[in-house]
Amino acid sequence: MKRFFKPTMMFIFFVMVSCKNQGTQSNEPEKNGQDTLISENQTPSQATSANVKDLTAFVGKIPQEAGLFEKYLLPQRMQALLGVEYPDFEKDREEEGSLQKDGELIYFTVCRKGACAENTYLIIVDLLNNQINVMNFKGRIVRTYEEGGVIIGLTDKLANEVQRLRSKQG
Repeated sequence: MKRFFKPTMMFIFFVMVSCKNQGTQSNEPEKNGQDTLISENQTPSQATSANVKDLTAFVGKIPQEAGLFEKYLLPQRMQALLGVEYPDFEKDREEEGSLQKDGELIYFTVCRKGACAENTYLIIVDLLNNQINVMNFKGRIVRTYEEGGVIIGLTDKLANEVQRLRSKQG
């Protein structure tokens, strides 16, 4: 009996967690086509030059050098994604890791200066589907946030980065 109880309870838990109330209102920023991010000062018709695939030009640079948070609606998307955790994210965004590319994914880390082991955010941008996932490594807990409920699959390189970040937590 014990053999079936634990797996059954875990299955029920995962079903309950994965079943979210899907409202009709979208928290995603306005897009002009599937791949376009609209800058704060642009109208949808002007946004064609702000394509998430253009982020590959910034590989090796930190988000601040690339103007990632200023040029695009990334802060608005992050705020919608993180909700009440967004002020902590903004406060802890003092130290930024360089943008890395693996396949069709761009990723980078941000943390509080000198305290990355305490609270680190890994931001993953899917270039094909224009989706963002955030993993927050805080203490010994890892929380994930998926834009639109879409989980971006981890490549081997990115999975190694996740393991590295987890091991830094202590």
